[in-house]
Amino acid sequence: MEILIKLYRKSEHNLHAMYLISSRKDMNDGRIFAEKDRIVQFGGLGQGRPITKDWFLSQLSSEKVLVLVHGFNNPFLYAVREFMLARVRIQRSFGDEYEHILGYTWPSGSSEFDYFHAKRNTGEAGNRFRTWLRWLTKAGCTIDIMGHSMAALVGYKALREEADIRIRNLFSLGAAIPTDILLKDQKMGPLLEKVHCFYAFHNRNDSILKYGFRLVEWKKALGYAGPSHQQDLLKRHAKINVIDCSGVVQNHTDYLHSPSVLQLISQLLKGYKIGQHTRLSDYVSMPSSAEQIESRYAMASQI
Repeated sequence: MEILIKLYRKSEHNLHAMYLISSRKDMNDGRIFAEKDRIVQFGGLGQGRPITKDWFLSQLSSEKVLVLVHGFNNPFLYAVREFMLARVRIQRSFGDEYEHILGYTWPSGSSEFDYFHAKRNTGEAGNRFRTWLRWLTKAGCTIDIMGHSMAALVGYKALREEADIRIRNLFSLGAAIPTDILLKDQKMGPLLEKVHCFYAFHNRNDSILKYGFRLVEWKKALGYAGPSHQQDLLKRHAKINVIDCSGVVQNHTDYLHSPSVLQLISQLLKGYKIGQHTRLSDYVSMPSSAEQIESRYAMASQI
C-alpha cells in the first residue's frame, strides 16, 4: 500500500480523483458478480469512499475520460494497484489529454484454473460495461477505452449489441480473442459504428497467448499474431489499425511499461496518423518523454 500512496500523491495535483467501478460481489470477489455495481472514489491517501452513480456521472459530465479494463485472473488488490500505476504512467505520458481515468473491475477468476469460469463471466461483465458506457455517453463524455488481454472479450460483448454508445478510441492490448473473430462476426459492423478508431496492439513475444491461449482455445490469439486475413479485414474496416509491438514489448503484460507504446498512443491522441498496419519498432526513434515506472505488482497469470 505504501507504493500506492506515494504514486497517488505524485499524480494527485495534476488529475482529478480516480474512480473505480466494481461488478464484483463484496467489491473484491474473483468469481461472483454483485447484485449491483458499486463505485469508489480514491483520495490522496489511496483510500476509497463509496459514491452514488448520479454524483459520479455529474463529475464526469462533458469531460474526456479513459476507462481501463483488466483481463483474466486479476485479484482485486492487484487490479487496483495496476490501475493506479497505469494512471501515473498515462498522466506523465499524455499530459492533460484526459480529465478522468477510470477503472472497471469484474470477477475475472481467483486462480489460473478459473479460465473457463472467467470466460463465461465476460458475458455478464459485457452487459454491465455496456450499461456504464451508455450512461457515460448520455453524460456527454468523450470516451476512450484501454483493455488488456481478456478485457477484449468483455469489450467485444459490450459493443456488439445495439446501444446508444459513442467511443472515440478503443485501445486493445494483447487481446485474448481468436485471430479470426473480427472478420467472421457479422456484428462487427454495428460494433465499429460505436467506435471512431480501433487500435489492436499485439506482439509475438507473448508466451502466455502463444502457448496458454492456444492450449485452451485451439486457436491463435489476436494479441499474439494479429488478425487473420489481415488485408481483407483492413480493406473492409477502415477504422481498424493493427500495431505490431514485437520489437519493443517482450511479454504479455508490459505494454504500458513500454515508453514506445505510451509515446505512440500520446501521438495518436494529438492527431498523429499511422498506417492501418504498423510495426511499432519503426517508430522507436520518436522522441519520448515517458517516464517508465516499474511495478513489483505485475498482473499474474492473465490471459
